[in-house]
Amino acid sequence: MLAIATPLPQFFDLDGLPLDQGFIYIGKPGQNAQVAPLPVYWDEEGTIPAAQPLRTLNGMIARNGSPTNAFVPGNYSLEVQRKNGAQVIYLPDSINTGLQSQIGYKRNEAGAVARPLQSKLGESLSVLDFGAIADCTDYGVGTDNCAAFQAAIDAANKIGAEVFIPAGKYRIGAPGLLVSNTTGQKLEGFRASIRGAGPRGSILLGDSGAFDMLTLKGQGNDGGSYSEQHIDEVAVLKADVQGSCIYLDNHYHFSMRNVRTNGGRFGVLMFDVHESCFTNVVITFAMYGLYANRNVFTQPNILSFYNCSIGNCRNYSIDVHNPATFTYVGGSIEGSQPIPGASPEPDLVRWGCRLIWDDAVGEGTGGATFIGTYFEQNDGKADLWFSNPGVASTLTLIGCSFQRHVIHTTNCIFFEGGGSAHYTLSLMGNGFRGYSEYGYVVSETQKYVAIADTTRNIKVVDLGNNYYHELERPNFSQFGPHVEQLGVATAWVSTSDTAGTVAKSFAVSSVIRTGVGLYTVNYAHLLTTGSNAYSITLLAGVSGYGTVVNESPTSMQIAIKTFADVPQDARFSVLVFGGNDIAG
Repeated sequence: MLAIATPLPQFFDLDGLPLDQGFIYIGKPGQNAQVAPLPVYWDEEGTIPAAQPLRTLNGMIARNGSPTNAFVPGNYSLEVQRKNGAQVIYLPDSINTGLQSQIGYKRNEAGAVARPLQSKLGESLSVLDFGAIADCTDYGVGTDNCAAFQAAIDAANKIGAEVFIPAGKYRIGAPGLLVSNTTGQKLEGFRASIRGAGPRGSILLGDSGAFDMLTLKGQGNDGGSYSEQHIDEVAVLKADVQGSCIYLDNHYHFSMRNVRTNGGRFGVLMFDVHESCFTNVVITFAMYGLYANRNVFTQPNILSFYNCSIGNCRNYSIDVHNPATFTYVGGSIEGSQPIPGASPEPDLVRWGCRLIWDDAVGEGTGGATFIGTYFEQNDGKADLWFSNPGVASTLTLIGCSFQRHVIHTTNCIFFEGGGSAHYTLSLMGNGFRGYSEYGYVVSETQKYVAIADTTRNIKVVDLGNNYYHELERPNFSQFGPHVEQLGVATAWVSTSDTAGTVAKSFAVSSVIRTGVGLYTVNYAHLLTTGSNAYSITLLAGVSGYGTVVNESPTSMQIAIKTFADVPQDARFSVLVFGGNDIAG
């Protein structure tokens, strides 16, 4: 048994108001409902017959003064009349889509109002409504859905609706899809957005060729100031490394969530995009992963990435030019390297992520922050290349991990400045390691961190980092007097007597007196050497001074003397600044 409509049907008069005291006739499909009636029932089991014509109350089928539904055995014809017998609706069969414009929809909650079912269905525009067919079995195979998708996008753009892409694989051919803003900067202007059923559900497979699969474009030089559009829950895959999977132009407060791209010359190509957010986005196997730059409107300012994985590209994963603020939290940047059998672009220096300031149009102090990001297997210049020739800037990394295997960069972090600007490199709680079990060979020429220009004013904050191999750890003091290393106490001890008995300590296992005024302070774990600072204080009113005469990853030797340079025993305290832990 079929219900006449689900949820409860509501019929409207020709003036758009709910039909009251109307008549409803149900008949055989294709025939006059009054002449050839079908049996109608009040229950789905078909045990309670309903006499025809059915009557309406406030537009709904009524039984004993209460709204209800009625059930018929399959397809049917329908005639609805006013109380004066004038015909309001006639449909030869119930499959006819015209029924939706006359049947109402109403939620059960208090305060809900009735409206045409067509209005409810129109809240979301599906590409299936415009003839899209999800029959793609491989790249270039199946129905080309470019025209159907574009029709849905154009319709949604007129009313500011989302274009919904149901689960399935859809072939997209040239020239690709365009969501174009036609409302300029107007806040009340409509703009379409894209949503799928998830990147493992709604999958767009682009043909080969130099075209961009999905383009979202603002209007004029600054129409993107009020973009506020999004792409969510979809996979955009390209058959080759031509064109872009997603091309964004002129946007502000744009967002992309749960999106995957694969292939293309660019995974995501952006111009004049700022104050925008990317969450759980995966970009892989492109010639270039993500590229962002200024065209005519704005630098790629205030870009935020959360749990994104960008890598396995032939040349680089990320290249962002002139950002004022760049934030990357979690996720990974890894595996960008030449693909066996596929040559990279000629004369290109590869890297994992590069942030570079190369435009005379500056828009604020440059700042980049990476928190809990995983870097691995990036070939070429560096996992992270920070290049700023003349804008005051800060690079901060907290809790990140850098891993080296057979394929690796020259440096994990390559920091270069220029001009008269001041720079700060803050490294806190990061881990750096090369895996010999995967073929990595330790080399003193491949420091974890390198600073290119040592004639500039650079402050380095080096706190709690784990440099696994002593040969590859950075020695920031070697970069010259213009590099100032800042730190916190990583070990300290206070003695209770002149024999070196430990009173209080942190990261110190013991103190041994080895001669008059000579003490060896043994660390509880390995510390880096070469760039540490020490503070020695004599206790109990003893005058004189102390110096560090030798240091190693396991200990340091202290000599205590009078101001006349005579060795003397004394109680003392010593603090070690900047000695990061090392694992081996």
